[in-house]
Amino acid sequence: AFTATALLDPDPRRSGLLVLNIWGWGTGVRLTHWVVGRGIALANVVAFLGGMNTPLIRKFEAGFTQGALDTKPSIKVLSGYIGASPKAFHDPDSGEKLAITQFGRGADIIFHASGSSGLGAIKAAREWNKRQTSIEKKRYIIGVDGNQDAVAPGSVLTSMLKRVDISVFEIIKNALLQRFEPRVYRYGLSAGGVDVTDCRYSRKRLPKDFQKQLARTRLAIIQGKRYVPSQPEQVKRTPLPKQPATRPTKEATTP
Repeated sequence: AFTATALLDPDPRRSGLLVLNIWGWGTGVRLTHWVVGRGIALANVVAFLGGMNTPLIRKFEAGFTQGALDTKPSIKVLSGYIGASPKAFHDPDSGEKLAITQFGRGADIIFHASGSSGLGAIKAAREWNKRQTSIEKKRYIIGVDGNQDAVAPGSVLTSMLKRVDISVFEIIKNALLQRFEPRVYRYGLSAGGVDVTDCRYSRKRLPKDFQKQLARTRLAIIQGKRYVPSQPEQVKRTPLPKQPATRPTKEATTP
């Protein structure tokens, strides 16, 4: 009997197994930031909070940064990582401390890609917002992988989803239909492998035609009309418009 093994989210360079499922992180993150830009009055500062500093997590940073700069070229994007070991994905206390630091530096929105450490970042936003009486002073977190919107309703703006269910369903279906092929499968935005939540707890801050705008933006990314970098150093920064030069005024002199 032939047994097929599907390995979810691996490094294909180190895997000898037959089937790999890989998600298109950058496109999902790029779409996630579009939600941020539409849902909240454009902030001057946003931040990325990563777990372990690896090429994969830097893809999240790259997509988020590109989306931020495309939305507002003058925006400042902060970036911070919890650590350099796998423990960085399982350290909520450090996640909370880093989020507090980024909020203190002016970040209105933090996108975390830090595993369970992100629960600490969400806690930081929830506690920060409890002390605020004005909505303009509130701070937000963007969740990752699963739907984290309900972890702190009103403090989690949206979440970037990794649709493991879709990839697993497709692999099983192909196996049952005897269409299984041992190869690398990539589930990006076009295949429904990544997406954003329905923003259930932040809809009041979104435009009425939000879903239509979201669909147009999703299609533009799929068609390659929106640039999606894979690493932070590949982010393209749109030059700010030059301010018209002003001539110095001559001071009046008394004869």
